[in-house]
Amino acid sequence: MDLDHLEAGYGAVNPAGCGMGLMTRHFDFYDPDLSFIEGRPDVLFFTNHAIEQCIHFNPRVIDMMLEKSGRCTCIHMEPVGWQRHPRSDAVKRMIAENTIPKEMPVEIRSEDLLENAMAWAGLFRYNTDLLEVIQDYQRSGAIDVEVVRYDIFGTNPFNPSSLIIWHKKCS
Repeated sequence: MDLDHLEAGYGAVNPAGCGMGLMTRHFDFYDPDLSFIEGRPDVLFFTNHAIEQCIHFNPRVIDMMLEKSGRCTCIHMEPVGWQRHPRSDAVKRMIAENTIPKEMPVEIRSEDLLENAMAWAGLFRYNTDLLEVIQDYQRSGAIDVEVVRYDIFGTNPFNPSSLIIWHKKCS
């Protein structure tokens, strides 16, 4: 299932002839509607730098994923690695309060990837809480997180993707 809030994103996948039952849809992370998956026994969700565009991730999205599907797995390729940094709270607060300096210095310092990523996320007001939301759902027992790999890929050295794979916990 390819869900994106931009037509260019969900239109990039052409499910015709793939034989996988792939579905692409417009999706609004702020006002989620997953009624079209109701009753499907197995659903794979995939996000790739889509949630980064939402300053705050709406946990209702995960609630609906869990409620509407039989078994579900979610694969996130999102730039969340910086959110684990001990100093990330200050950047998160500046993003929330919209107090990021317009001339925030961003320079490549390979020894300080997390600092670079925090500065970039602040500059563009990227997501601040996906990592925390996923950890909350894991602690509650609703999901099992199988894989977490931080900062594994990125064509932009300031915005590296992290891989998180989780699935609905069997009851």
